[in-house]
Amino acid sequence: MRTRWLLPLSGLLFVGFLAYACQQAPTADAIVSMTENGSSLSPSGRKAEQHGTSMVRLANALPGREGLEVLRDSVSLVANVPFGGVSPYVEVADNTIRFMLRRSGSPAMVANADHRLQDGLRYTVVALSDRNGGTTMRVIRDDLVPDEGRARVRVIHAAPALDDVAVAMTGATDPLFANLEYGGDAGFKDVAPTTAGFTFRRELGGPPVLALRSMGLTSGTAYTFILTSRPNGQLMAISFSDAGASGSPPN
Repeated sequence: MRTRWLLPLSGLLFVGFLAYACQQAPTADAIVSMTENGSSLSPSGRKAEQHGTSMVRLANALPGREGLEVLRDSVSLVANVPFGGVSPYVEVADNTIRFMLRRSGSPAMVANADHRLQDGLRYTVVALSDRNGGTTMRVIRDDLVPDEGRARVRVIHAAPALDDVAVAMTGATDPLFANLEYGGDAGFKDVAPTTAGFTFRRELGGPPVLALRSMGLTSGTAYTFILTSRPNGQLMAISFSDAGASGSPPN
């Protein structure tokens, strides 16, 4: 005789409440994003929520010479993002979206992904190589506000030649991220503000496969590193940061 477990209505309501409560809150401040190409300002999440929009950007981790363009249901959002580049955020009005990716100047789509967005929140579309020599994409939510007095770090594994990796801050005995699978990310982790570098190793051990020089990790700032490879196969990391812009002009 099979035992059936029934969740009372009150339990269902409680689970629903928890799911609602765990939704990320839109940022109160505008966000300044820093990439190798300079800075950009996007509106506060609350302002975007009032507009009925979410915010999306493209990070091009696909080795190659061509720029990339991401479209929303055949309508261009951002274009001509070079390898290693990260576009500014753009506002998107629809919540259920099919993102499509193509090389700039080409009509052929090379990847697509369906995703549901939430008004007022931010997302990064990451273009990356798959393990069959093709192209794929991931849509990752950007939870950019660390706990008070902390910095925030995230690593996205987009190097198909590597299996699971471990990432450690220089001087630390334990990895900050372990068992990080290709195509995945472990979400953001908050750390104490400091100056540190990062080492990437295969999870099974061995010498570092990539080491990033020391950098300052500032309170109130979120840092993203995308592990990928250059067209010649040399490993590299695309890095960018996001911080609240208190006192910035209203958007």
